[in-house]
Amino acid sequence: MNFILQCGVLFTFLALGELIVWLTGIAVPSSILGMLLLTLSLKLRIVRLRHVDRIADFLTHNLGFFFVPAGVGLIGCLDLIAREWIPIAGAMVVSTAVILIVTGHTHQFVRKRMRKKGQAESTVHMLNWAIRSVKFLGVEFDKSEDEEVSVSDTTHL
Repeated sequence: MNFILQCGVLFTFLALGELIVWLTGIAVPSSILGMLLLTLSLKLRIVRLRHVDRIADFLTHNLGFFFVPAGVGLIGCLDLIAREWIPIAGAMVVSTAVILIVTGHTHQFVRKRMRKKGQAESTVHMLNWAIRSVKFLGVEFDKSEDEEVSVSDTTHL
């Protein structure tokens, strides 16, 4: 699909997010809503991966450029950061701890589930979940877009 049309798909979902925020007045950024709608559409196969793969690759490869405005904005707020460094540092410590705890619990949950279901079936389930989760990034797999790994494919695991 044409690069410009793929941009159009992304902007359509951004506009849908803007519309939802405007109609409902909810305090969620419209870009987040748009990306959630795009993710849901990809999951439900309303939008195919080939409709957004090239633009997603481009944006992912150039992600560093999107942090330049934030860095410039931080330079303008150095006096605020100097005054409020203790709450900022506290928030960083707390959020890091929460991320570590959630990641640890998720890992333990997955390990317990693997033991209960049997190693091969659970590994296949997790592999299929991981494949579906990263397809929107444009990662290419040997399998076709609509095919999933089955238990008979696990001889190499």
